[in-house]
Amino acid sequence: MPVKIIIVEDEAILAESCKRMLTGFGYDVTGIALNKNAAEQLFRKTEFDLAILDINMGARYDGIELAHLLNTDYKKPFIFLTSYVDQVTIEKAKITQPLAYLLKPFTKDDLYTGIEIALAARTKKEEEYVLIKDGHLLIKVFLNDILFMKSDNIYVEVFTSDKTYLQRTSLDQFLSQLPQNKFLRTHRSYAVNISKVKALNGQYLVIGKELIPVSRNHIDLVRKHFGS
Repeated sequence: MPVKIIIVEDEAILAESCKRMLTGFGYDVTGIALNKNAAEQLFRKTEFDLAILDINMGARYDGIELAHLLNTDYKKPFIFLTSYVDQVTIEKAKITQPLAYLLKPFTKDDLYTGIEIALAARTKKEEEYVLIKDGHLLIKVFLNDILFMKSDNIYVEVFTSDKTYLQRTSLDQFLSQLPQNKFLRTHRSYAVNISKVKALNGQYLVIGKELIPVSRNHIDLVRKHFGS
């Protein structure tokens, strides 16, 4: 059976466009709500598997309030639509545990990817994660999937088990989002997921087939951590 999806979006044209895209992918759009009150009625009366919620409708965080309602009263998963990527909005949204974020404006490919990421995450045990921008998506990257990070000036490459993400940030800033007990700086330009290290010596760590350099400035910390 097709996945049943409801859309909560205060821009009618965008909501209808989103519906056409979803229908074209074979999903079943069972309802559209243009405001918070209509969404609450839709939750009560409509069968659905997944909700797409605009974060900012009417009052600034109506979408986030609806997300809390889905969590507490309906136990239904959802993804967020948003034009905002400021830290305050993201932190408020993150508390609700959305399965994915979709940044406006988005293409039909972005929408399809966001839905598929959400459906895949629905079946995965909830873990700690970091939000990473990937095109028009803010996606959950589970910490356990991160292998290591490599910095190049104002960019950081985040290497995971199945993809590499390029982020416009410093390594220091990126590491500040991660738990210190799970990630270790080994070099000015490198940091690793401690659990992924398979071997080490005084010059490098081994993660998969990759040799991660260890600098003189970090060797004592690395040795202390691994007891070598």
